[in-house]
Amino acid sequence: QQVSQRGTHRKSISIDRDYGAIGDNATDNTNAFRAATRELRDNGGGELVVPSGGVYQTAPFNLSSNVVLTVHGTIRGVQDQHKFPKVDPLPSYGRDADFRGKYRRHPFVWASDSTNITIRGTGTIDGAGWYWYPFFFNHSAAYYIGRPHLMEIRNCTDVEITGVTLKDSAFWTLHPVYCKDVHIHHMRIEAPSCRNYACANTDGIDVDSSENILIEHNYISVGDDHITVISGKLRGGRSPPTRNVTARDNYLGSGMGLS
Repeated sequence: QQVSQRGTHRKSISIDRDYGAIGDNATDNTNAFRAATRELRDNGGGELVVPSGGVYQTAPFNLSSNVVLTVHGTIRGVQDQHKFPKVDPLPSYGRDADFRGKYRRHPFVWASDSTNITIRGTGTIDGAGWYWYPFFFNHSAAYYIGRPHLMEIRNCTDVEITGVTLKDSAFWTLHPVYCKDVHIHHMRIEAPSCRNYACANTDGIDVDSSENILIEHNYISVGDDHITVISGKLRGGRSPPTRNVTARDNYLGSGMGLS
């Protein structure tokens, strides 16, 4: 089976049929997701399909250039912080944006230094946030390592995110940072709204040190900011600016608005 992508024909693989993943909301399918995304990376791109009807648990995985992630079922984060490796903070922050510590947890879905990425489908990417929210009050239980973003797109160009639902992120939901030419449209972001910070920092979309970003026709209902336009934390030219961001025709449910 082939998927046509920008005039080329690339391989399409299914996480269950080709890699034996089991969508029973219990099996840890990390090896399957990492092997599948590694195959696509090593072959110059292609499509990874998560079929409908299953809930596929996994630890974090990475996307690379010329990859289409098509989600019709549910991808759900494993509820084990030790399966989310610690990574360095972003250069324009200096420290973790969550606990202000030296490290943060690997984003659940992470694309870095890549181009031509599409995330689409009718399914859900679920961060299993209720496992992570208590760490906001108990930093020692989290080993002072910041909670993971549900999806971070870092230093990427030509990105489209559409159709999917992003649900219950542990921390910020969708974070394009150091990116150019990103189109986020006709998708949903859902996270709980809780009193007394019981599910803190569940921002919808945080556009960070990026340019040429179009956000339109989305449904966003969260416990913190719906859409935030920011540029890191460091001064003196160490945080690249954000430019040319358009947010239009979005439906904003619960949340704290635009900032």
